[in-house]
Amino acid sequence: MANLEVSITHLPQPIHTLFMKGKESRKSGNLKEAMFYYAQVLDRIQAISENTVDLDRFRSEVYLDISAIYWQQCKWKKAEEFNENALKIAEKLEEKEIFVKCLGRKGDIKWQQSDYDGALVNYTKLLKIYLSLEKKDTDIANLYQDIGHVHFAQGRLNEALTQYEKSLKIQLSVLDHNHPDIARSYNYIGEVYCDQGKYEKAIDVHDKSLKIRLSVLDQNHINVAESYNNKGNVYFKLGKYDDALSIYEKGLKIQLKVFGDNHFDVANSYSNIGIVYAAQGNLEKAIPLYKKSLEIRLSVFGDSHADVATSYNHLGNAYSQQAKYKEAIDMYKKSLKIRLKIFGPNHLSVANCYNYIGNAYYFQGEYEEALSMYDKSRKIKLLVLDHNHPEVADLCDNIGLIYREQGELEESILTHKKCLKMRLSVLGSNHPDIGKSYNNIGSVYFCQGKYDEAISNFKESLKILLSVLGDSHHLVGNLYNNIGNVYDKQAKYEEAISMYKKSLKIRLSTLGCKHPFVAGSYGNLGNCYSQQGRHEDAISMYQKSLDIQSHILGSSHPGVAKLYANLGNVYSSLGKYKEALSMYNDSLKIQLSVLGHNHPGVATLHDCLGTVYSKQGNHEEALSAYNKSLKIRLSAFGHNHPDIAALYINMGNVYRNQGKREEAICMYKKVIEMQSSVLDQNNLLTAEALTNLGIVYTDQGNHSEAACAFEKSLTITQSALGHYHPDVAIIYDNFGTLYGCEGKYIDALSMYEKSEEIKLSSLGRDHPDLAKLYNNMGVVYRDQGSYEEAFSKFNESLNIQLAVFGNNHPDVATSYSNLGTLFNYQAKYKKAISMHKKSLEINLSISNHDISQIAASYSALGNDYSKLANYHEALSMYKKSQKLLSVFNHNHPSVAKLYLDMGTVYSNQGKYDEALAMFQKSLKLSLALDYNHSSIGSSYGQLGKVYHQQGKYEEAITMHKKSLEIESSVLDHNHGNTDIAASFGNLGSVYLQLGNYEKALSLYERSLSIHLSVFGCNHPDVAKSYINIGNVYKLQIKYAKAIDMYEKSLKIQSSVFEMDHPDLVLSYSNLGSVYHNQGEQDKAICMYQKSLKIQLAVLDHNHPDIAKSYDCIGNSYRIQGKYDDALSSCEKSYRIRLSVLDHSHPDLATSYYSLGMVYDDQGKYEEALKKFNKSLQIRLSILKEDHPDIAILYYSIGKVYENQCKHKDAHAMYEKLFQNMLSVLDQNNFDVAKLYHAIVKMHDDPGKHEKALAMCKKWRVIKSLDFS
Repeated sequence: MANLEVSITHLPQPIHTLFMKGKESRKSGNLKEAMFYYAQVLDRIQAISENTVDLDRFRSEVYLDISAIYWQQCKWKKAEEFNENALKIAEKLEEKEIFVKCLGRKGDIKWQQSDYDGALVNYTKLLKIYLSLEKKDTDIANLYQDIGHVHFAQGRLNEALTQYEKSLKIQLSVLDHNHPDIARSYNYIGEVYCDQGKYEKAIDVHDKSLKIRLSVLDQNHINVAESYNNKGNVYFKLGKYDDALSIYEKGLKIQLKVFGDNHFDVANSYSNIGIVYAAQGNLEKAIPLYKKSLEIRLSVFGDSHADVATSYNHLGNAYSQQAKYKEAIDMYKKSLKIRLKIFGPNHLSVANCYNYIGNAYYFQGEYEEALSMYDKSRKIKLLVLDHNHPEVADLCDNIGLIYREQGELEESILTHKKCLKMRLSVLGSNHPDIGKSYNNIGSVYFCQGKYDEAISNFKESLKILLSVLGDSHHLVGNLYNNIGNVYDKQAKYEEAISMYKKSLKIRLSTLGCKHPFVAGSYGNLGNCYSQQGRHEDAISMYQKSLDIQSHILGSSHPGVAKLYANLGNVYSSLGKYKEALSMYNDSLKIQLSVLGHNHPGVATLHDCLGTVYSKQGNHEEALSAYNKSLKIRLSAFGHNHPDIAALYINMGNVYRNQGKREEAICMYKKVIEMQSSVLDQNNLLTAEALTNLGIVYTDQGNHSEAACAFEKSLTITQSALGHYHPDVAIIYDNFGTLYGCEGKYIDALSMYEKSEEIKLSSLGRDHPDLAKLYNNMGVVYRDQGSYEEAFSKFNESLNIQLAVFGNNHPDVATSYSNLGTLFNYQAKYKKAISMHKKSLEINLSISNHDISQIAASYSALGNDYSKLANYHEALSMYKKSQKLLSVFNHNHPSVAKLYLDMGTVYSNQGKYDEALAMFQKSLKLSLALDYNHSSIGSSYGQLGKVYHQQGKYEEAITMHKKSLEIESSVLDHNHGNTDIAASFGNLGSVYLQLGNYEKALSLYERSLSIHLSVFGCNHPDVAKSYINIGNVYKLQIKYAKAIDMYEKSLKIQSSVFEMDHPDLVLSYSNLGSVYHNQGEQDKAICMYQKSLKIQLAVLDHNHPDIAKSYDCIGNSYRIQGKYDDALSSCEKSYRIRLSVLDHSHPDLATSYYSLGMVYDDQGKYEEALKKFNKSLQIRLSILKEDHPDIAILYYSIGKVYENQCKHKDAHAMYEKLFQNMLSVLDQNNFDVAKLYHAIVKMHDDPGKHEKALAMCKKWRVIKSLDFS
């Protein structure tokens, strides 16, 4: 402002003294004291009776000084009032000197009130007057400075610089180059350069100013302190906080020496130093300094001054940093109240208060309230400032951030780009705020998953910041951090770690080791290590971060809460669910206390809890947590937000795990439908929803829809993340699973190999995701019958998991379970049980374990015991599993599978009614869960097998045809599928039993064709198909062809299995049966004994299969007439069966039959009849009377009666037999022919020739058919 002086030499000495004391008090900042002296001056002037021109001039000088004090105190009306008093005197005296002073003061008041246009009008008028009065050049220079101040406040930095340079040019022309006024001009120019981001130039001119002041003023002069403070401001902007502190403290030292400790300049210095400490995260030092500053300002200005309001803002910022948002808002509102009182509603400082309050609401997640505050601030700034002013741009940035958080990403991008355009027009292309705009745009692209665009913008921002701020500024560190975040999402973990370490290095050097940003760097490194599976390293980083955050921010800060959540994530990955839940709950407790119940951060914690509950199989708790999160997010964002989409995916996953597939599909489709309103059609959330939808379709057997969903997801993911991202690998994994379900094992392995290539390159060799992949590959190799490769893959998986997780992790349990199942396939049942028990032990040891996993372990053990014919133990395991699965209210696919397993045990026990009940339960549940799913086909197939065993052949055929129909509708018929092959095999077995050998052979060959197309030539299922075909040839008396089939089977089994595998038993025993039928009993016994040797090696010696071998050996000995050996073998078989099977089991009936045959051949007819009748009694209790096994017994009993010459009894048996055979077998069946022959013999006695002749003719017709 222009310099004003009035001669007071003619005043009385007391008035002169009081006036000078007032000036000194004002100069020292003691405004109250100054007002006290000026009030006395006015009283004494009033007492002077003579009113002279000099007195009026003096009075106007006092009025102007008082106006200046009120101006400093922000009491604008009072300032204007006393300025008007001085103006009246100027008009009265027609004194232009006083007039211009008043006009200048009027401009000062308008400027301070943010009436910049009004101030400019006044200063422009004043300039014209100065020029007309030929005022001193220095006064004009000062006025140019005043005009520059207005432009500076309006953000017109170039115009401001022009005015300051005009002022400097005049001063340099008339003043000594070391004049203090020139130093002041350099000061103003330095401030412009600082705001323009031209920090080196700013320091240069501030150094010039300081040099002048030190040369002409005392080194402890207040103007020297001002230069130190201005230079400190530049160091602060450069992020050189230690340098800033050092120079601020120099300034403060001078101020304290000059003014003492109660001056507003001292208060300003305390504030500046506090701001630096706050930037360093040292709030323990910052807050006391803010409070000191506030205390001084209150004592100097009272409680209604703009500087007091500023102190409240500083405290509000500190509380906000501490996440004490309620206290922060209280401070901001105090500030707002003062500013509204001083400035009215349309002042910049009022707008800034609204902005601060908006920030607090933003951090609390109250986005609508934040927007409301930002909008109030924006309206004021647009009234006062140019529309392109940097402060208006700053508000645009804040609004863009809100849109981003609300998921309105396109709106956010537009807002940030608008902000960038504004800044470019004012600041040029090389300003830190331009870098800030590019950074914010990059952050939105990051949220959209547009990582290339994000990187491009981050790098543009980095380029600017490096050129302006150098390579050691914390903002540069922030950019490295953001670029690291992108690399992390792209799974470029090494690049991400490199960026995070660069960021950390800068932050440590500029902010020190105890700053929240440093903690953030450690946290991000922890995230990266966690993604890499380096969980111990991750925990170490999180702990470092937690220590810093807790030290700086206290234990109840959201930053601390976030770290607890991150630790929870690691513990969750490690399967330490109890620890994970503890961390999440600690985090939630903090978030609730700080942010309240409706903050998105609280919703995120509910998400985390839901995920752990889901992993534990605690699905109801998971859904409850997700629903809490959903309620919060819907109230915060509405229905169309990416976070809502992510939540629907999580809920869909729970429904999928519950077996509620329709609900899961509904959730995933909601996300896919959101792409039109919220999500870009190429959004990664859309891709994730499609992937999960594909998984459900795979579970349902809807393979074409699954493939379509995976293809769409793959296209989106590859376009967003490139072709070598782990998320791409996940889709390949799902394709692999799909192809495995379809029996396309080569295609499945191809997909897994693609996944492996990606995971090895991005995750390294020791990552848990690679272990999961190896498990998946192992399953395919197992299903292919490539057991060595399967074992290798399962072991690779297990070794990785043990190294990463230790012994007690769910994934380790899964690997043991997979090994157990492999051993089960290999008939290494004891090893299988050992592995499954290990798996069970781990699952039980995990706190808050997953119920479904424990149930699966019990079921797997049940399968092992079932194979060992330990049916009691098997059922015990299944029932334990059933009890655990009851939490699903019997409405889960695992329950349906369990009923199938239990039914199989009952079937093996000969408890067909119980078996049927179980299979029907499974069918009912499968139908309720998923119509047309292959599990329904399995249920029909198992029902068909029981009906077959019961001799209910029509029902059996109906069931197997239903099974085939279901499987054909959901599986790929062109490539074939093992389930379809199994149905063909099952149907073939029924037709074989009915004697329809051609039909049976056709079905078996179709089954073989599928197996060959799926597995190639060397698979156990191919071997079984050869056995089935061999069985047809055997019954057709085509023994050479039968032997060829059995030997083909044996060759495959010998190459696939070790020589003691039970599958070899099938081939040896069937070869034995052919040799038996051919009358080559020695060869038959040799085969049976080979079979027996294997069984004794791998099975418990009381296993029913061993009993069968003894039975076969006994029958061969009987044919050889070695009755003692025959009885010995048959009794061994009988004792085994009696010890392990129910007394009404069909196998026990078989033993009675075999013993009866030996007794019959020995001529011990009564003993034979007893055994045959016992066998008949059992069979009649479980089979229909028209079953072939009943027929055999009628025939055998009839034959005994015939040998006893009890022809009437024999005839009765043969008649029963005849009716039985005709109701089941074709009239042209070979067994029917034999039956006719037997009846002919019975009727070949006098008086019955006609009937005998008819029977004989029928027998000869059938016998003439080609059964050779």
